[in-house]
Amino acid sequence: MKCKHVEKKIIDSFEKMGRGSFNREIKEHIEQCNQCAEFAENYRRIKHNVGCLRHPAPAENLVENTLSLCHSELVSAKNLASAAQTGQTKTPLFIWFLFGALIVSTILWAVQIFSDYAQGQPVSNNVVWALIICVQNLMMLFLSPILLRPLKFDSPKLNMI
Repeated sequence: MKCKHVEKKIIDSFEKMGRGSFNREIKEHIEQCNQCAEFAENYRRIKHNVGCLRHPAPAENLVENTLSLCHSELVSAKNLASAAQTGQTKTPLFIWFLFGALIVSTILWAVQIFSDYAQGQPVSNNVVWALIICVQNLMMLFLSPILLRPLKFDSPKLNMI
């Protein structure tokens, strides 16, 4: 019998029966193999020492502390969720001014591009890039309030609307 197989049987014996009662074949191998005998003795000693360890008792106020911490976390999460639903978070005024400037510049670019195209002038690469920028600006203007809504602006210098 191989030592690895015997080691597994030793561990199984200690885990299932609690004290390491071995069958005849395992006992014979342990008597002949010093390495397996040492393994069985070390495993028995470790199992005994671990069993003798004291189990630490939890602190008396552990349950109360855990419940109060969970309660405070739930209350803060509920407050954030209700603030987001009621629209209490506002976008700063300077952000709206920037959006307005982007809208005006996009409209100006679009008018120029479409007037050139209407006059029959060929569409150059610059015009294509300008159209791409216009579309990109329009998409950002459309999505930016949604993206900025969850942000908090706590600085008093930022005017809120």
